Amino acid sequence: MSTHAKKWLSALASVFSAVVLVATMAVPAQASTGDSSDVPPPTVSTTTAPLVIDCSTITEEGREYAITHNLNVCGILSDSGDGASARGTVYNDCGSASIDMSSAGSGNAMIVWSIHSTQGWILWYGIDVYYSGQTNSGVVGFSGFPVNINAGDYTTPHTGHGWASTYLAGTVETVLWTCYVAYPDDTAFIS
Repeated sequence: MSTHAKKWLSALASVFSAVVLVATMAVPAQASTGDSSDVPPPTVSTTTAPLVIDCSTITEEGREYAITHNLNVCGILSDSGDGASARGTVYNDCGSASIDMSSAGSGNAMIVWSIHSTQGWILWYGIDVYYSGQTNSGVVGFSGFPVNINAGDYTTPHTGHGWASTYLAGTVETVLWTCYVAYPDDTAFIS
């Protein structure tokens, strides 16, 4: 098993354990100092956004694949035959991208991201995780060649104690076309 796969499984297990722990505990009410940055959120959520196809990147092989498999992507099946409808910069769904931010403790955030292609194997991805917190902001870049329909990873940046936010951006190359991440985002209270 690759190092990235081990990291991903470890991060997924940590997030699952944290969710189970929080779900089974009764959390007592806490007094607030009046500063909204010290009040934790009531729920944990993962945000998912679509991967979108840039129709101008469809290759002849991708066009043939879509026709053969009856995929009406970028208007290919309704095309008049000149290819014009599949050559403009029009965006179409080609999968999903998800991001989840939670507290890893000591002012560190746990940011877990994943991408899923519904339009063939992912040959390459270039993903950026942007984050901003009370004392630190930054971007962490990821790239890889998964040759699979799924990919993902995690990072644990120091953001400081309090509210922090994150979002995902990037490009995904599938066997058929180029897809772009439609900016899923998330926020969390970091302890």
